[in-house]
Parts: sequence; structure tokens; C-alpha cells
Amino acid sequence: MSDEFTIKGRVMALDLGEKRIGVAVSDELRLIAKSYGVLKRKSRKEDFARYQAIINEQKITLLVVGLPITLGGADSQKTAWVRDYAADLGRHLDIPIKFWDESLTTIEAENSLRQRNIRGKKARDRVDAVAAAFILQNYLDAQSRNEPPPLILAMADLAYSGDEQLLGLFRLMLEKWSVKAEIQVVPPLEILEIARQRQPAIILAGNRTWTTEASERFKNANIASVAQIIGPLKDDPQTRHIPIILVEGLSNLESVAQTSGADDYLSLPCSPEEFINKVKSYLDDI
Repeated sequence: MSDEFTIKGRVMALDLGEKRIGVAVSDELRLIAKSYGVLKRKSRKEDFARYQAIINEQKITLLVVGLPITLGGADSQKTAWVRDYAADLGRHLDIPIKFWDESLTTIEAENSLRQRNIRGKKARDRVDAVAAAFILQNYLDAQSRNEPPPLILAMADLAYSGDEQLLGLFRLMLEKWSVKAEIQVVPPLEILEIARQRQPAIILAGNRTWTTEASERFKNANIASVAQIIGPLKDDPQTRHIPIILVEGLSNLESVAQTSGADDYLSLPCSPEEFINKVKSYLDDI
């Protein structure tokens, strides 16, 4: 699930032009794309403010930006500009941004308008929004055809032996209860970057969470060390939406979870059923 996003809610798409910006939005189930409107290009600051207003109004949780790739599959000068524009935009929004190939969508939009007998100035005024709808619909259709299983990132101390056993235990528990999910165990110092890239459904925070020895080793862990891991995840606009479950054997786990910014906690030792129920409660919301 390398760069797909598992959060729910409406998706917005942008067709970025030199003078105009086509905007489209999806329904909440992410099945149907619909033209929203056309914005006249102004300064980036003004453009970004208008996007934010639409995001707030429509409760958008993901933004798709059309990427102008040549028919040969190569980047163009405009491609570089769109990437730069989107990178700047990403620093101003709190939702993820996804690129999607916009090849031939303008032609599709023009043909669609012509078939509906919309021509001349009316067509020119609407073509960018219709193109944005084609970009968005292509994206939505691709996701529905090949929807990957949700990803769970499990934080672990890889300097401590036995992580393959930990990974295997996670997988066995999920398979036994017929929970479809991909598991990846990652070291704490890499969790932020990997979460940005892979956009997991859940993050299980805690070092060596499923071994008795680990529970003893980290029983006296202080709040600061946990917050140093969870804090950046909750501060980053690309990862703050991801639920974090703190899984530890700490006597003050509830307090540590609340102080560190974790969304939930699971106290060790616990049964496989407790683990599965906790994980499923978040996966069922996807």
C-alpha cells in the first residue's frame, strides 16, 4: 500500500492550468466524482486559501492533483511546476496529497461537454472542472479495482533479537481471526518517515510489545521517551490523522498514553482476542 491513503471521507481533485484551476469532489464513499467548479489562478497564497475553504466546506480528507505526464510517460516542464506547486501546497494543508496522471482528461472533458451539446464559452468555462472530475474518477476507479489491505505499522526495537518472531505472531493472530491486514515492524527512529510514505491504517507504538522480557525492560519507561516518538507523528500534517495505539506493560499506561498523545492504549499482558478486538475496532472504521 505504498502511497495509498486509507482514511475515509471525500476526495478533492485539482486540474491545475496556467489561468484556471478545475476542482472536483467525490461522495463520502469515494465512488463517484463530480465537478465542483473552476477557480481563476491568483497568487499561491490566495489559491491555497480557497482550497482550504473548499476542504473545510466539503469535509475533504484527501487531495488528488492531476500530473501532466507526456504520452511517452516522461515528465515535462509543466510536470516539474505542478510538483513544486503541490509541495508548497502540502506545507499549508493538513490532509495528504496524491498525484494522478491527467493524460487525455482535457480531451475526455471536451468530448463529454460536446456530447451534452455544451459548446463555446459555456464549454470553456466548465472544461477544467470536468477534467478534474475525470482525473478524480480515474483515481477512484483504480483504487476500487485494486484496493490493498490496510497496513499496520508495529514499532519495535530492532537492536533486540527476535523481531521476525514478533512479526510472525502479529500475522498469525490476524490470520486466525480472518483479519485482512499487512503488518510491518519498524524501528522507532524510522517510524515518522515510513508513516509519511506508507500511510498506515494504525500504528502500534511500544518497543518489543509482545514479549514478556520487553514488558519488564520498558516497565519504567518515562513519558518523555514515548512522547518523543508519538509527538512528531501527531505534529506532522501527513501523519496526524493516523490512530496510534500505545501497547506496553506500564503500570501508568493510561496516563502515559494521554500525555504522549496516543489515541488509545492496550495494556500488557493481554489475550490475542483483546489485541484483535482493539485492532478491528480501528480497521472497521476504514
